[in-house]
Amino acid sequence: MWNLDISTVCLSIEIQMNPGEDLILDLSVPEPVEVIYKSRDSADGEQICTVTQRSLQCKAEYTHRTSLSYPELTLRDVQPSDSGSYTIRDLKNNEDILCTPSLWQVRLSVMCVE
Repeated sequence: MWNLDISTVCLSIEIQMNPGEDLILDLSVPEPVEVIYKSRDSADGEQICTVTQRSLQCKAEYTHRTSLSYPELTLRDVQPSDSGSYTIRDLKNNEDILCTPSLWQVRLSVMCVE
């Protein structure tokens, strides 16, 4: 019999997108949250956006391509340079999450093909 601590489960989703398509991230989680992007050839991730009180704040290079229609955060016009992992982190509890319950750690891998 397996004894699994559900808080350690990592859900990994890999999708392929075409250049110009929109990536929609579901933020149906308690706020505040941050979106962390890690490129395929990078060891570390970087915070690209935060959502607090349904207000979206993004790094300058993402501001013109992102929008929030709660609970969805949209990254428009994905390009091959956007390939990598996107993690949604609950800042209040310092947990990586996707939707609810907040005990899932989720990494979304996006590969944009030309």
